[in-house]
Amino acid sequence: MLTLEFGTKKPINGIEVVRHVSELTKGIWKPSPGSIYYLLNELEKKGLISLVTLAKNPPYDYVTTKKGQEALTTFSKAAIETAIIQMTFVKMTLQFSSEQSIVDVAELVIHALKSTPSARARLMDRMTDALGAIRD
Repeated sequence: MLTLEFGTKKPINGIEVVRHVSELTKGIWKPSPGSIYYLLNELEKKGLISLVTLAKNPPYDYVTTKKGQEALTTFSKAAIETAIIQMTFVKMTLQFSSEQSIVDVAELVIHALKSTPSARARLMDRMTDALGAIRD
């Protein structure tokens, strides 16, 4: 899904996918090039991405197709519903701790997930502030 998301913004190749995933996970996960090129091949076979360069050698650039964008939208809706359930459980669990600020952050995450994209962006700013206060 990350690869499909990346390919909706601009043409992307396997090297960029590895870099983006590594950055997003703060270096915790750096996929191997072999696994990414296998993934790109499978996504292309399924019609979810399309080759946009005519280079004879890698890296090849791909973009997400309309079918891929539809799959991404379906996945995103399901992911948000799942995250709401998970964060509700996390909030319930955290209520037994003495850290009200952490419970407040979980509540903000739940509200953000249920919000429109513009409201979600505003709530994300509030969450960033709340996390900063927890770190302090």
